[in-house]
Amino acid sequence: MFEWNQLFYQKTETFKVEKTLSILMQQRQWSTFIKNIRKHFDHKEFEECMTPIMVDSPGTEPSIDPFEMLVTIENRREKKYLRTSPEIAIKKLICLGMANCFEIGQVFRDKEWTDQHRPEFTMLEWYRVNGTLLQIEEDVKSMIFALTSNKQIKFSSFSISELFLDRLNLVILPTTTLEEYRHFCEGLNLDHHSMTTIDDYFFLIWTTLIEPTFHPDEVTFVKDYPPFQKAYSQIHPVTGWAQRMEFYWKGFELGNAFQEETDQVRQKMQFDMDNQKKIASGKNEVQLDQEFLKLMPQMPECAGIAVGLDRLFLCIQ
Repeated sequence: MFEWNQLFYQKTETFKVEKTLSILMQQRQWSTFIKNIRKHFDHKEFEECMTPIMVDSPGTEPSIDPFEMLVTIENRREKKYLRTSPEIAIKKLICLGMANCFEIGQVFRDKEWTDQHRPEFTMLEWYRVNGTLLQIEEDVKSMIFALTSNKQIKFSSFSISELFLDRLNLVILPTTTLEEYRHFCEGLNLDHHSMTTIDDYFFLIWTTLIEPTFHPDEVTFVKDYPPFQKAYSQIHPVTGWAQRMEFYWKGFELGNAFQEETDQVRQKMQFDMDNQKKIASGKNEVQLDQEFLKLMPQMPECAGIAVGLDRLFLCIQ
């Protein structure tokens, strides 16, 4: 995504003077970008935290593949992971009493090497204790304004069900089944023969027919996900939708936010279901963070978001 990635990932390439100068310029711009983010959150009185990169559990999201490693501890070998997000570690701190906080750091995800992905990238994650997704949305807007000084940026907001109805004339409910999503794919003439899970069918429709409709110059917030896409979020007790939010800009999915699950039993059930999905798709199940589960009874209501900074950097250039 950046020219400096070529410097580290393609070490045999000979760089011309012009490309070297471009790399150095990007590094200086990146340094200013990171400083401005820290300044922004310091102004909002968030505490900066630092959590481990090597962890006991990387999280269980079925669509994310962690890097595994074996580490020697005294005379035994133990499985560890490179973190895919600092989420669980920061939530442990919140359980122990930390207030509004953020972290900037490297994260790692296997099988992600495309024009828009790298296996290593920089993530910004922040949490509002006793906060809401609406506050997180306002945080995103204020951060973008602070980083761009452009007060003319347009923002739009939709629920998942609104987008299915508006873009495809399809009605989805929290109770919409795998068979119904498969029927949608057939009616839309999508090649769905390799799909096996309800998530597969949902994302086939989403990435093929809905994501491309977002206006590239607008920051688009998407809310109220199907419950099978809840991850770490709560299910709304009245509507039945998962209280999850993502935002898009200039063709990138930039951030993923949750009204965080605080119930230990429900979170353990979600972890187990995620691992079952991994096994069903031929992936390795991951270890659960038992320490986090033990701390969860102390977890206050909170909302948080993870933002890919490499992509955001490209968007504001």
